[in-house]
Amino acid sequence: MGHKATHRISKAHIRLFAVIAGSILLVGAALGAAAHFHGSGGGDPAAKAKAIRGAAVPSASLTSSPTAGASPSPSPSASPSPSADPVTPLPAGVLLRQIDGGATYFAKWKNGFPSAASFLPIGVYPSQGSPSQLAAEGINFFTPMRNESAGTWCPVWNNANGNDMSGVDAQPGFYAGGTFYQSSGQPWGQRAAFDVFGDELDGNSANWFDCLPSSISSHNESVGNGGGLSASAFEAAEAASHAADPSRPLYIQTTVTFMDGGKDYFYTGSQKTAICTGADIFSFDMYPLVMRDGHVWDMYDQIQEARGYCGDSRPVMAFAEMDHMDSGSIYPQPAQTAAEVWNAVIGGARGIEYFDQYSNIAETGYNGAGHYGAGAMYSAIRSTNAQVTALAPVINAPFAEKYVSASGNVSVMAKYYNGHFYVFAIPHASGSQKVTFTLAGAPGGTMTVLNENRTVPVSGGRFTDSFANENTVHVYELG
Repeated sequence: MGHKATHRISKAHIRLFAVIAGSILLVGAALGAAAHFHGSGGGDPAAKAKAIRGAAVPSASLTSSPTAGASPSPSPSASPSPSADPVTPLPAGVLLRQIDGGATYFAKWKNGFPSAASFLPIGVYPSQGSPSQLAAEGINFFTPMRNESAGTWCPVWNNANGNDMSGVDAQPGFYAGGTFYQSSGQPWGQRAAFDVFGDELDGNSANWFDCLPSSISSHNESVGNGGGLSASAFEAAEAASHAADPSRPLYIQTTVTFMDGGKDYFYTGSQKTAICTGADIFSFDMYPLVMRDGHVWDMYDQIQEARGYCGDSRPVMAFAEMDHMDSGSIYPQPAQTAAEVWNAVIGGARGIEYFDQYSNIAETGYNGAGHYGAGAMYSAIRSTNAQVTALAPVINAPFAEKYVSASGNVSVMAKYYNGHFYVFAIPHASGSQKVTFTLAGAPGGTMTVLNENRTVPVSGGRFTDSFANENTVHVYELG
């Protein structure tokens, strides 16, 4: 998160994803031992991700799709059925694997995010938007905000609009994180969904250990590039954090010193695994466009890298970029911000986060210093959040490994929900391309392209579709 900027941002409202009552079908590709597959014309396009993931331990395979938590809230037209998975034989070779940590992961804590299948965390850092404004854009949690003028993390959320915990409590379904205790020393309630003791602790720890019990701050051993925590200090602080507040999950935030493409720049691979094991929610920021002069699909690779360190055993999420960084010259376009979100989802992220680089993501008129139309970023983010939220029961359903392969240079994710398969696909290269998908079991029929009011024919388990550019995402339902 830490690269501070004083600009503004927005979120796009999407038509809520409407699904045919009783079943949603999401087809995606499996990557290595996980349920994701990056398909490119020749060879194994997932080789790089597999190398980074190393000896990641996948969850046990399933024979049917469990339904976790409360029934999903209905979308304007229809919602997935929360009923038990009907008896549907799986195609030969297809395996089902739970999402990272399992469908009921957050039920382990007294306080934390809901474990309902209909809930997907969508966060923002920082923002001057009020909880009600952010909720209207599909955002459902704050990550903690540093008080720059005071030079500290506030133990209660504060910003220009007074978004403290009382403001969060007044907004149904809205959550926040923070540094363990209010100034009174009393634990926060259920709406404080996680504990956090800093930002970018791998590279900037000296500045992020404020407002904490001494049992945690005593582990602030700054070493290495940028004053990051040593691996042993990081693990000790995590253990102390769990001891200080066992009622809610621990969230850690890292950056480029940790997420280094598997180069072991500051920590070794085993140290990264240990650090992630010591946390309950792993988050990172990389900003592939403004920091790396890279591509939106880098987000997919980064999510895969992080999941490898975490052994597919706990939620991973990442920040999407929305504006130029520290007065830089690159302005992400609304379609690029949305594409980063979809790359994260297809990569296996269990949550979405936005870095509000211009400080008020709720502002509808921001135009990226004239780089796009006023309100375009707001609309793109709000729309993307609505689509992702409507798809939450599918995203939270088991991965369908070895269900789909693709001829083009695309990243795909296969899911199995309520007796149906679903497919998400997004390019892993620039330019337009036609992609042929091959489904296990050689089904026929049609694929409904969700939110696009069209279908594509399936014959012998194969269908072909076009992608205009790297920002194009298609979500398919077999039916």
